[in-house]
Amino acid sequence: MWKHLISTGNVLYVEGINQKGMNSDRAFFRVKEIMFLDTVGQARTKSITVRVGLKDITPETVTSLIQLCESKPGKHLLKLKIKDEEADVDIDMQSQTYKINADGLFVQELESLGFSFKLN
Repeated sequence: MWKHLISTGNVLYVEGINQKGMNSDRAFFRVKEIMFLDTVGQARTKSITVRVGLKDITPETVTSLIQLCESKPGKHLLKLKIKDEEADVDIDMQSQTYKINADGLFVQELESLGFSFKLN
């Protein structure tokens, strides 16, 4: 089933269960799933939460975020956490317009725009 993944040079993520034999001291590792390591984050990520301070929201930051989202459509939910530091209030929202591909390029671009984020 996973034979095509197992070869020299491949970096893999292996998930399984370590079990002790019923009538012996021998241990067994039962593999449940094997994937390429570089696809684990993509497969396990359900959404990304972008954090932004209320005072940092400008027409330029909104435009930049919209352009980024439009350039990276995908299956991950886009959530926003807006922080009003003066009132010590957080507002959590989820985009009804955009689902994005929260890959490495997307998060690098978020960082370059000055946004912090959390993958969920």
